[in-house]
Amino acid sequence: MSLTEKGISPPRDTWFQDAPFYREIWDWMSRLYAVFPKVSTYSITISPGAVSANTNKEVTVTVTGLNTSDIVYVNKPTMTTGIVLGGARVSAANTLAVVYGNLTAGSLTPASESYTVVAVRK
Repeated sequence: MSLTEKGISPPRDTWFQDAPFYREIWDWMSRLYAVFPKVSTYSITISPGAVSANTNKEVTVTVTGLNTSDIVYVNKPTMTTGIVLGGARVSAANTLAVVYGNLTAGSLTPASESYTVVAVRK
């Protein structure tokens, strides 16, 4: 199988084309591919800036390839005391929105870091 940007494609090899059940295998693999979600992984840098005391802030960043129907998971590589990730969504095509929450009485500025984003597309 070959790995593509949006998941694993059905095999394009010809090793089994001579088998009497070739068409059934191909049909089954094509249907299987159609129902499985496509998963993409991105590595992006986010510089969230200051988050005011006891509030949240939504930060948007461009991630080419995202669709508004994608389900996204964001992994912050380090812990910042007092800062929580409140969620993530695709706010527009190619735009990731991440919510940062500040649980302290003072303003905090999370460091600019390289985040891992996983997008699941049905």
